Amino acid sequence: MIPYFVQPSLHLFGPFTIHGWGVAVCIGILLGTYIAAKRAENLGLDPDVVNDYGVWAVVSGFIGAHVIETLFYETDAFLKNPLELLKVWQGFSSYGGFLGAFIGTVIFRKVRNIRFLDYADSVALGMAPAWMFGRIGCFMAHDHIGKHSDFFLAVKFPDGPRHDLGLYEAILSAGLTVLMMSLRNVKGRGVSAGALIAAYSFVRFFFDFLRIGDTTYAGLTPAQYGTFVFMALGIWMIVRARRELRDDPENAKLRTVEAPAAG
Repeated sequence: MIPYFVQPSLHLFGPFTIHGWGVAVCIGILLGTYIAAKRAENLGLDPDVVNDYGVWAVVSGFIGAHVIETLFYETDAFLKNPLELLKVWQGFSSYGGFLGAFIGTVIFRKVRNIRFLDYADSVALGMAPAWMFGRIGCFMAHDHIGKHSDFFLAVKFPDGPRHDLGLYEAILSAGLTVLMMSLRNVKGRGVSAGALIAAYSFVRFFFDFLRIGDTTYAGLTPAQYGTFVFMALGIWMIVRARRELRDDPENAKLRTVEAPAAG
C-alpha cells in the first residue's frame, strides 16, 4: 500500500501559499496547451486558435466546476447562502468543469467563427496529459477520498487504508495519454477526441462507486449521470467522423504537414 503524506506546500507571505495541487494543475494546463498547439500546427491549423481556446476552456471550466459542485453537491450550503455560488475559488466538480468547458467551446466557436471539430483531436492530445497532472495534484491533496480497502494501491490514511481516486484517475489519464498518442494519425476528424471522452466517461462511472461523501440521486452521483451524456457525445463524435470520412474522404481526413522550422 501507499503511505499517507501531507500535500507539499510553500508559504510565501501573509495568506499566500503555493500548494502542490496548484503547481500540478498549472503544469498540466501549460503542457496540455503546448502539446495541443504544436499538434494543430503540425496539421496545418492555426496554433493561436488553440492557445486562445485554452484560456476560454480554463475560465469557463473552473466556473462550471464550481457551479455544478455548489448546486448538486453542496445544495444545503447553497440554499442557506446563495452567495456560495460566487465563491468560484473553492469547491469543484470535474464534470461541472467539462460542462463549463463545453459551453465555453460553443461560445468560442461562434466568436471565432471556426469549425471546432478541426481542432478537437489536437485539443484531445493535450487534454489527456493535462488531466493526468491535474489528478496528480488531486492525489497530493487527497481531495477525492474513497472507501476503506486493502487494495495494493490504497493509501494508508490516518483512519485506515482507503482508495484515493485522485491516484486512480492519474493512472487512468496516463493510459488515455498513450491512447491519444496511438490515435493521433487516425483518419476522421473527431475520432480520437470522441474516444477520449467516451473512454474516460466509461471508467469514471465505475470509479464513482468507490467514493465516499458525495451526494447521490437514486443511488448515483451527479458525475455518474454526466458520464451517460458524455459517453453519448463521444460515441456520436466517432460515428459522425467516420460517416464524414466515408462520404467525403478528402475533406475529412487528417491534413498532416510538417511544422515550419523554428527561426
